[in-house]
Amino acid sequence: IDKDLKRVLAYSTVENVGIIFIALGVGFTAWSLGLISVAKLALGAALLHCLNHAIFKALLFMGAGSILQATHTRNIERLGGLLKRMPYTGMIFLVGSLAIASFPPFNGFISEWLIFQSLLSLGLSAVGWLKVVGPVLAALLGLIAALAAATFVKAFGVSFLALPRSTQAKQAKEVGKPMLLAGGFMAVCALLLGVMPGPVLAIITPIFNQSLGNQTLDLNYLSVKSIPIADQASFGMISPGIIFALLIIIVPLALLLSRSIGGRTTVTVDETWNCGVPLNSRMEYTATGLTNPLHRVFATCIRGCSDIKLNLYDPLNKLLFMVSDRIRAFQTGSIHAYLAYILITLLVLLAFAR
Repeated sequence: IDKDLKRVLAYSTVENVGIIFIALGVGFTAWSLGLISVAKLALGAALLHCLNHAIFKALLFMGAGSILQATHTRNIERLGGLLKRMPYTGMIFLVGSLAIASFPPFNGFISEWLIFQSLLSLGLSAVGWLKVVGPVLAALLGLIAALAAATFVKAFGVSFLALPRSTQAKQAKEVGKPMLLAGGFMAVCALLLGVMPGPVLAIITPIFNQSLGNQTLDLNYLSVKSIPIADQASFGMISPGIIFALLIIIVPLALLLSRSIGGRTTVTVDETWNCGVPLNSRMEYTATGLTNPLHRVFATCIRGCSDIKLNLYDPLNKLLFMVSDRIRAFQTGSIHAYLAYILITLLVLLAFAR
């Protein structure tokens, strides 16, 4: 909904932190119930998603920084058509968008898939009301993933596709090689962690094998094999390497089949249906128009969040500033005062120690 590209990325950080906390909650709940395999799966997925988020979010902020340097604006509504002018930045930003939207074969897909498995496994292994909580949280996680995909369809599509909407976008040029190399490196990392997460999982898993009990959860595997999530048949299996290989084969094959079946095509350049006027940027979808249906569906929730900010967070913020101002009076800048504070603290601790 927001038009500021960097603010959109910041909001998505809140979403991913929520996903990580879902995994942590499942892990500690399963641990308390003695479901050690589910606990290790959820906690390992949480750590892996922390790493994956650090990679694809850094990649996206690098892309946003490149856009800002080239156009001097973060307003998505004033961008457009950047893929022709900044093709390498566009491809880097596209990789980050696919990764954060959990599309295979990129790293965001692997960690979110593991979190899905932990939620479904909690529903299968637990008793009572937890049998319902696991599938419900899995459904909510699916909704979150769908909204993330819609968000970055907007961020990439409105920024890089169609026609420029401003002079800054028309005059944009590709950024320098150092910025492209940094973004390219992070894009390669996002791909490698999606195709070969095994070495990272091999480092993460022993942490929980040592801390959560004697039961081992073996996630060591080769990238071309499937991931054995656990020794329980209820847990799913996946092969990132095979998914990547199939994508490499299927995409070119689909293009070849379409050309072979369709035969030679003739490209005809003509006026599109444009109400009798030349095609221009005013006829495109804007960021606001693209997300307006979602905004209308979730308007009640968004309005409620605004009310919470106004009635809860703003008063708390004022209270914290007021308390901070009072505490600041103790910061006198005098070494004698600080030594007195230390002495008083030690006396209080000794009194309680008795």
